[in-house]
Amino acid sequence: MPKFLIIDGSSMLSTSYYGNLPKSILFAKTDEEKERHYPEILHTSDGKYTNAMFTMLRTLLAVYKKVKPEYVAFTFDMTRDTFRRTQLGADFYKANRKETAQPLKEQFVQMEELLKAIGCPVFMSQDYEADDYAASLVEKFQGPDLQTYVLTKDHDYFQLVSEYTRMWRVVTKDKLENLKDAYGLFGKEAYEGLPSNVFEYKLSVLRKGCTRNRFLCFWQSPEIQGMEFQAVKEFPQQQRRL
Repeated sequence: MPKFLIIDGSSMLSTSYYGNLPKSILFAKTDEEKERHYPEILHTSDGKYTNAMFTMLRTLLAVYKKVKPEYVAFTFDMTRDTFRRTQLGADFYKANRKETAQPLKEQFVQMEELLKAIGCPVFMSQDYEADDYAASLVEKFQGPDLQTYVLTKDHDYFQLVSEYTRMWRVVTKDKLENLKDAYGLFGKEAYEGLPSNVFEYKLSVLRKGCTRNRFLCFWQSPEIQGMEFQAVKEFPQQQRRL
């Protein structure tokens, strides 16, 4: 069965950034102290930061070689000022989130441009968040003739798990072993088809006790809803695969 891999680019790039930072920044106690160590972050000869991009691309290549998805799409957050802040209030919605670090902010732009340049579909806008686009893609194209996977660290994506859609959550090695023990998944055969440090949530796993609400708390993207209905195999062909 063909595989459709939907990647939460914002989640993946952020994880890649913080997973490949110098210890001098990780253990810095103030923002000013962190900024003094920015030159230690992996960068090009002309000063462009690359630590998050390098790590994310390395992970993507490993995923692609392991899983060989026929189709792929990326979703990104473009801004925090989506309509949710208008409806829920700027002081309430994600109010505790700090400002994105400048080295990471720059790499968001660079990564999005790179993915587009190599022909990957990238969904983002001023109105919707990455998970809205991911949910829209799942709801539009999942079905018995396509196995859909969503790669993310965001717990909100539990809502998308269904008979046709699985969630791949990136975790640490220790967390992966704990999850295997908790859900009774043992042996090489259970994970030989998965990328490294990825735990697969499917219906059988969620039914073993993982909290899940199938009510979709996402806004559906008109851009995706309005796509002409066609065989799902044709959709990603117009959005070239990785």
